[in-house]
Parts: sequence; structure tokens; C-alpha cells
Amino acid sequence: MASENATILIPDISGYTEFVSRTELNHSSIILKHLLETIVQSADDSFVVSEIEGDAVLLYKKGAPPTKKEITDQCVKIFTTFHQQIEAIEGMRICQCVACKGVVKLTLKFVVHYGTISENKIAQFVKASGIDMVIAHRLLKNKINKDEYLLITKNFLNHIPDSDDSLDLEWHPLTENYSSIGKVEFDFAMLDRYRRGIADIPRATLNIAAKALFSTSLEIKADYKDIFAALIDLPSHKIYIDGIKEIEFFIPMSAIGMPHTWVFENYKINVVPKNVEPLENKIIYYEDIRLTEMDLAAGIEYIIEEVKEGQSKLSIVLYPVEGSDLSGDVIMTLTGLFEKTAHNMKEYFERSELAGA
Repeated sequence: MASENATILIPDISGYTEFVSRTELNHSSIILKHLLETIVQSADDSFVVSEIEGDAVLLYKKGAPPTKKEITDQCVKIFTTFHQQIEAIEGMRICQCVACKGVVKLTLKFVVHYGTISENKIAQFVKASGIDMVIAHRLLKNKINKDEYLLITKNFLNHIPDSDDSLDLEWHPLTENYSSIGKVEFDFAMLDRYRRGIADIPRATLNIAAKALFSTSLEIKADYKDIFAALIDLPSHKIYIDGIKEIEFFIPMSAIGMPHTWVFENYKINVVPKNVEPLENKIIYYEDIRLTEMDLAAGIEYIIEEVKEGQSKLSIVLYPVEGSDLSGDVIMTLTGLFEKTAHNMKEYFERSELAGA
């Protein structure tokens, strides 16, 4: 294939290797997939995705390079959207695993380079290759001792008109030497100021003052964090929720404000996670539920607390919701559902414990 000039742009998520090597791989892979999709969707349509390599997206744009301001604006847009998504994930977060709690520590840096590429078609995919793609990729490893920055090579800058119009960033020159490549000169600027400008998303607080309609408690031979993890792992609901036929969800773990649906033989329950409060040796988790066919609602509070090492107490409390008049039959149905669900969870964990003994 003939070589063509192109701008190469690589947004790279820093901290990913530590993130996946020390945490729950299932949750971390879901989060990473979402963040990589966010980067791709935030990029200008004129950029083509060459490949997604682990924690980085390799983009390129054929033809004359954009101005320094245009490429800076593009990177700041991706950077801002990326961190807005992280704040949104944190605002929706229920899971207390290290992966989910660690997402706020992920960072993003950019490498911008200009050079020649060759497009190679493999099946339905087109991949860009060439020495300049190698240079851009090598620049992800450098002497900059910060995690969030924009790096633009001299080769890019030498192909555009001189301009200081770059969102008032403070640029610093630096040179790296790479084996088989040699000296590569570039300017870089820190992006901290744009992250500081992203507002935190406040979490909802709950003040349950209504008298409970029903409550049940039992002890389970399991760590309280494992019980909580099962409560918010949506595929696991089919194991312990009594009578459930199917569960409909967008992502397989509970998130604040993101509904999922329990499908039973003759009715459905729409569930919306509302709040989680992690305390010392105790987690309180609250959901709103709605019986869709009858348009009736209630609140469910789960309290999971450690009794001693390897043993916990699970409490489930049913609350009325203002404006929703639950009949005695409905209360009895929900009481039976959650009473049986609690016992199913106990049986599930203690059977697993015996099987592992």
C-alpha cells in the first residue's frame, strides 16, 4: 500500500495495568470498555481508529495536520469527556470492590505526531502501520513524571504555522532517545487544570422515616462483602431471588439510577438502585421497586453486617412509598418473595462453603 501523510493521535489511559492486575478483572474490564468507547465517541469523525491496544486508542487522520489549537481542543474535549464519565461512574457506583472504587484514580494522556503511514486491510478492518506509528507508540514511555499531559512532537509542529493559541497551556520542551529510532523532540503541557474544573456529581441521600411494612433477618456463614457482591451482581439474582424467570439489564452490575427488571411467571418488578452506604463492617443498600403491571411501588433496604469473621447478618426491610397504596395481598406477596430470597441466599452461600470444605 502507498504511504500517506497523517496526524497520529494516541489517548492512553494511565494506571490501567495496575488496575487490572490488582483488582477484579470482570468489573475492571467492563469499566475499561466503557471508557475506551467514550474516547472513541469523543474523537472528531475525521479521525480513524487504527486499533485499540489494551489501554490506548490509536487514531489517525490523513492529509494536512490540524492547527495546534485544533488538536489541543480535540484532546481537551476527549480529556474532559473521559473524566466526566469517571465522575458519572463514581456517582452511580454501588460496588465496593477495589476495581470500582479505583476508577477515580485512572488518568489520561495524549501523544500527537505527524508522519507517514500505510493502511493495511485485514478482513473488514483497516490498520495503519509504519515507522511513525511506532514512534508515536514509543512516546507513551517517556521521562515526563506526571500522568496527565498532552505531548506534541516537533515533527507535527514543524508542519503547521507557528501559533501560541493553545488554550493558554504552558508548554515545555523535552527530548527522548529510543533504540532503532534515535532522538525524538517534542513539547508537552500538563492537563491538570481541566480535570480540576470538572464538578463532582453529588450522591443522593436517603432519610427513611416511614414505618417498615416487613423485615426479616438471618445469619449467613459468609463474609459480608461477598454477600453484598452477590446482591449487586445482576446475573446472580437468578440463583437466589425466589421464582425469578429472567432478569433484564443493560450492564451486569447494579448502578445508582440504572434500572433492571425481575421477570416472574405472572408479573415483573422494575428495580432502581438508589443509594449505598458503606460503614465499618457494614453496608446499607437501598432500592426502589415497582410492580409494573399494577404501578405499585415500595422501597427495599438491605443491611449486611459482619457478626464475626466468616459470619454475617443479612436484614431485608420493606418500606412503603408515598403515593403508592399497597394492598394486603401485595404486601404478602412481597413479604414472601424477600423472606424466601433471604433463605435462598443463606442456602447458596452455606452450600458453597460445604462444597469447598
